[in-house]
Amino acid sequence: PIQKTIDLINNLHEEGKDVSVWSSNDSLTLNEYLAQLNLLGKFKIIVSRDMVDLVKPNESGFLKYFAPLEKDPQSFLLVGDSSFDKDAAANCGIHYLDVSEL
Repeated sequence: PIQKTIDLINNLHEEGKDVSVWSSNDSLTLNEYLAQLNLLGKFKIIVSRDMVDLVKPNESGFLKYFAPLEKDPQSFLLVGDSSFDKDAAANCGIHYLDVSEL
């Protein structure tokens, strides 16, 4: 499903939607991976494990970086590939889409 995920990110970005990353990877690994996929410039906010005190499914990453945007939590969609992602979305009160469903 990686190509479908890339397509989703590109389409949302082209539509002018705010697209961000909240990852359990460290920033160096995450930035290298996003660069390899030609996605690095597509994101408004990139949050990695070394930027938060607790990783997903704890909601601290969302609360620290996304909640201050003062948007309704229901306006967010977490696209993920693990139970940690699904649980993090539930803990934050935001929507979840598993990449296997793309």
